[in-house]
Amino acid sequence: MSIRKLFFFLAALLVVLTTQDSKAALKFKRASHLENLTNSSILYAHQDSRGYIWLGSYDGLNRYDGRNVKAFRFELNNPDGLSGNIIENIFSAGDDYLWILTTMGLDKLDLNTNKFTEHYGDIRGNRSRMTTNEAGNAWVLHPSGLLQHYNSEKHRFENVRAKGVPANDNVLNMIIDDTGNLWFFLPEHRVVKLNTSEGVAEPVAESINIFDKPLSVAVDDGQDAYVVDTDNRLFRVVLPTGTVEYVCDMTDALVHGRISDIARLGDDYIVAFSGAATGVLDHTRNYRFVTFQNDVGVFQVFHDKRQQLVWCSTDGQGLAQIHEDNVLFHTVRSSQIPGLSKPIRSFYASPDSSLWIGTKGSGLFRIANYRRHSVEGQIPASAIKRYGLADGLTDDQVFAFFPSLYRPGQVWLGTRGPGLTWYNASTDKITVLTNGKNVSYIDQIHDIFEQNDTTLWLASTRWGLLKCRITSGGQPKIESVELFQFIKDKYICNEVYSMTFDGKHTLYVGCRGGLGIVRFNILTNTYDFIENVTDCSPNIGDVISIYYEKGKLYFGASSGGGIVNLNKTDANGNPEVKLLTRADGMDNDMVHSILPDKVGNVWMATNKGLVRYNPASDVVFNINSKDVREFCDNAGHRSALSSDMFFGALNGFTWFSAEGITSKSDFKPEFHFSLLRVNGRECELSDYACDNGKYEFSSSDNSLRISFNALDYIAGDDISYSYMLEGLDDQWVSDGGENTASFSNLPPGDYCLRVRYWNNPWETNYQEKTLDFTIRPPWYRTKAAYVGYGVEFILLMMLVACELRRRYHRRRDEMERTLNERNREQLDNDRVEFFTNITHELCSPLTMIMGLSNILEEKYGVIDKKEYKKYLDSLATHSGHLNELIQEILEFRKMEEGGYKKLNIQPVRLGNLFERRVQPYESIAAENDISFTVDIENPDLRWNTDTSCINKILSNLTTNALKYTPVGGRIDIRCREIDDRLEITVYNTGSGLSQEDCQKLFNRYTTFENIDRNGYRDMASRHGLGLYITHSLVERLGGTISVESEQGQYVRFTVILPHIPVEGADTCSSETDTEGHALEDTDKPDILVVDDNKDILWLLTNVLSDKYVVRTAISVEKAMQEIERKVPSLIITDIMMPDIDGIAFIKTLRSQKYTRHLPIVILSAKIADSDKIVGLDAGADAYVVKPFSNKFITTLVDRLLARKQTEQTYYNSSESNVTLHEGAEVSREDKEFMERVRKVILDKMAHEDKFGANELADELGMDVRTLYRRFKASSNYTPNDYIRYCRCAYAARLLLTTNLTVLEIIYRTGVNNRTAFNADFKKFYNMTPSEYRKTHFKAE
Repeated sequence: MSIRKLFFFLAALLVVLTTQDSKAALKFKRASHLENLTNSSILYAHQDSRGYIWLGSYDGLNRYDGRNVKAFRFELNNPDGLSGNIIENIFSAGDDYLWILTTMGLDKLDLNTNKFTEHYGDIRGNRSRMTTNEAGNAWVLHPSGLLQHYNSEKHRFENVRAKGVPANDNVLNMIIDDTGNLWFFLPEHRVVKLNTSEGVAEPVAESINIFDKPLSVAVDDGQDAYVVDTDNRLFRVVLPTGTVEYVCDMTDALVHGRISDIARLGDDYIVAFSGAATGVLDHTRNYRFVTFQNDVGVFQVFHDKRQQLVWCSTDGQGLAQIHEDNVLFHTVRSSQIPGLSKPIRSFYASPDSSLWIGTKGSGLFRIANYRRHSVEGQIPASAIKRYGLADGLTDDQVFAFFPSLYRPGQVWLGTRGPGLTWYNASTDKITVLTNGKNVSYIDQIHDIFEQNDTTLWLASTRWGLLKCRITSGGQPKIESVELFQFIKDKYICNEVYSMTFDGKHTLYVGCRGGLGIVRFNILTNTYDFIENVTDCSPNIGDVISIYYEKGKLYFGASSGGGIVNLNKTDANGNPEVKLLTRADGMDNDMVHSILPDKVGNVWMATNKGLVRYNPASDVVFNINSKDVREFCDNAGHRSALSSDMFFGALNGFTWFSAEGITSKSDFKPEFHFSLLRVNGRECELSDYACDNGKYEFSSSDNSLRISFNALDYIAGDDISYSYMLEGLDDQWVSDGGENTASFSNLPPGDYCLRVRYWNNPWETNYQEKTLDFTIRPPWYRTKAAYVGYGVEFILLMMLVACELRRRYHRRRDEMERTLNERNREQLDNDRVEFFTNITHELCSPLTMIMGLSNILEEKYGVIDKKEYKKYLDSLATHSGHLNELIQEILEFRKMEEGGYKKLNIQPVRLGNLFERRVQPYESIAAENDISFTVDIENPDLRWNTDTSCINKILSNLTTNALKYTPVGGRIDIRCREIDDRLEITVYNTGSGLSQEDCQKLFNRYTTFENIDRNGYRDMASRHGLGLYITHSLVERLGGTISVESEQGQYVRFTVILPHIPVEGADTCSSETDTEGHALEDTDKPDILVVDDNKDILWLLTNVLSDKYVVRTAISVEKAMQEIERKVPSLIITDIMMPDIDGIAFIKTLRSQKYTRHLPIVILSAKIADSDKIVGLDAGADAYVVKPFSNKFITTLVDRLLARKQTEQTYYNSSESNVTLHEGAEVSREDKEFMERVRKVILDKMAHEDKFGANELADELGMDVRTLYRRFKASSNYTPNDYIRYCRCAYAARLLLTTNLTVLEIIYRTGVNNRTAFNADFKKFYNMTPSEYRKTHFKAE
């Protein structure tokens, strides 16, 4: 078994290692949804401030949003249209405008209205050179050398008289930086810089020699410039500083021709050539140039402003993208696998990284190293092996796989039949078993479960559930097949597609035909139905797929899916069911397969793609694929070795890694309402805008088609949208990836179009955008039209107002009554809970008092004064604890009744005060490894206060810090005088408090459970009064108390007390602590005491240490560690403990072979008989109620250990070698011989009818005479009589544990003569087999 576990571990590790990618490769691909481009040759592209991509082509301007293309072309007689259709450049003109440079002139486009507002015919792209920056600062250099600047206030270009500006034809590139400087890059090795800042009437250009070689290329990305000199060296020029950075030598890259543009992508450089080549200078390879697999020329490249991608304007293929190839969902079409043409019905991911595919008509396929091959393109034939009829299959339809857990390398296959099919990996052979009892039932097997090495459960769509008995070890053979069919309301379920096992003894079976889910016990062969699955609709009960994990059932049906929480039940005792349908946002609710992944999501395969459901956020995400959409029944598989998941469809399959999907991006795309059609005609949304930010449509413009889009240019097709039009409907409409909402004949009114979208499958929360608009009413429904109805309307409103007022008052009165009743009920509950907590806290101190009193009584007169004082001190301490609880109640009552009306203000020396009230806790902190610091700025300072109040304040805050500080934590207490006020701060580390908890911290009954454990917390009381009393005392002294906390870090209390006039002297008190230690005697019996109260541990240690070695543990976890170190002689345990309770602890001990024999004593404050019964049923030998008598507990331990010693003495003596067997006294050796005889008889009797004494002697390896002699010494039976007795005993067991008929049981015992068997059975049991079964069933 250990070798097998190691094999699976290494296989899983191999799968994990092979899935790790060091860096996703860059990919060059054509942008999608470009069908409506006006021309495929894109001369220039630009991204505006809203995120849209503008494409300048040889035939007009196009706006692209990843899903749609909107065209702008030159129109004759349209003065507001484009100047020309050949677009050479596009520039930013600020956030709301673009400059469009055509061969016929320069146009300015308003992005809000999509209209051209300015035209300049003298500035043309084929003659003029232009540059702008993001602020819209525009400059033009004409062929004549004239330099112009755009005046945004006057809306015109103005001449600039500048000296030293080079001629247009001698400029490689002209760039303006963010500070307003113009840079002219010239072929010779120099750059001209022109400062164009305001206030310079005639700027002078400055010539800068920053290169040592002439330049051949100079391009820019809007921020920096990239130049190549005649030595083929690439430089980056950082603007506006002009710093030059050498990048690399490009000699090898320049073999591809002339560089058209360069863009930076991270630390890499994308280089485009005017010929058919584009590539990347990879910084990880020392800027080696690697070309992409594209056969197209590229005019321009630029980096997207929001995403990690580079856009490419191509010569003939439209717009292209370069980005990392991070594919989440891998789609494999059937055409990619040679020979596969039928639907895919099953999968199995094997440890050797192969993927097995079962089909409905194409046989069985195995893809080697599927992660490498099943990603893109045709899968090579060398990686595929196909199995068909010639390879051993009896049918080419394979519906299920189940790798054997007991036969390494063997996989059970569910086929159409006939027979049971299995695959042997060691021989690469498929074998079909067709012989055996009722083997004809094995037909149309759609699911398999292997219970053990001799039992298989098969789901048949023809017969129902089958139990197949096979031989163990070696070549499997079918012994028998048993059929189970399920009946509900006179309907029989004989069609089972799927089943799942809970790991214990329950098989959940999904029934077709609306019967729902069967809960089948494989030990007793009994079943029942999970009733509330089919309550909503029979279609929900038409179960196709089912999967069990961690107490939950996931099922898919023909009209939805669902999750059955087996750990939660409704009022009728049925499991809680969460249904998932179209109402939850699913595009389609025909759920063919359902699987939970390993990261908390639920995946469903439907007729319209995959659906991901997140139970934590209750969000549904639809994932649509163009290639594979319609999935097959129960064709889902989750790899046991990785997080890979597979779903089979009619024309291929989809697979993905659930863990890979969770590695999400933080990118949030820009969202826009992009296109509008009104009554079928395309319009601009801005045409209907109002000053208030809303939009208005006339009553006739009431048929709208609104397109919206989240601008994700990499994974835009994966975005899922849903929308709802408030004012028309309250239902969300989900069309998956569709981004258009259509509404016809909208009535007049105000509407709000709400659009939700998820831009990736891992998002748990949606993004939402809204569009408010109004459909104006026709004239007869305007306000003026309603004037004629004024009187009637006013009267009606008055009547309505009166009725509403009456209802309001009635409702208000009802709410007040309800609220008062709830408040009273809550108050009563709080008080009951409070006094219950106090009662529970009194139990342990009272136990300590009684225990210590017993010790004093038993040892009085025989102990010295020192030891006597130790017990008295401990008794005093715990009496003090009990008194403290009582005093807290009195303090609380005093507060409630308005006590502390008179303060006794006296001067107190702060050093003495803190030494008495705070320093004693330092030893407690040290015991729990807590850093305890007290810092008094001026110990000699005398402060006027009420001694009783300040003592209580300091004590409560310090004990509170100790209770809530974990082991290894820190407590800092500071005291200082600030501006004639005393400031006391108590700081402790720990789990901290939320803001909500801080607000209710000083409520009278507030306690918190989520605290860090330490020794002091284990013995301290927690009744919720301390901080309430502290808060009241601080206010009584005229001060304030505040709390500051950060969850998971710390809590800090700050008390501010004002100066108060002196009235008298103060008093002080002292406290002492004692500490006890137990001695260990290794010659004594070892006792382990488990209790979360350290005082109880100490008491029992002192009571029992005279006779025994006592070890203690404060939790079950610590106790198990002590047991692993050394098994004790006896265990004493409490029931109520923080991590694992005592009942579970006892059950664990009784289930382990090294501890099941130990005497166990329960020590608990629970006194109910039902609690005692539960403890004794769990395996305890005695149940002792707190408070207990020391003498009783000592006597009980003595008796239990004495009994254990007596049993050990017996089993170690010769007497234990003699026992009773079959009514006679025999030695252990004879008993072992008879047990061996019995095993041989049971193994052989079912196969050999004539099995007698001679055959038994042969099997035992002795002659017949020796056999008779051994029987005479060991048994009262002869060999033949004993064989008959064993047959009858085996039959008696089958009569009580199975539903087999009497005749079937007789045949199983190997007897063919029923009359003879009945006679033998009556001889041994005094009744016939039928009477035996009836008698025992009646008794039960």
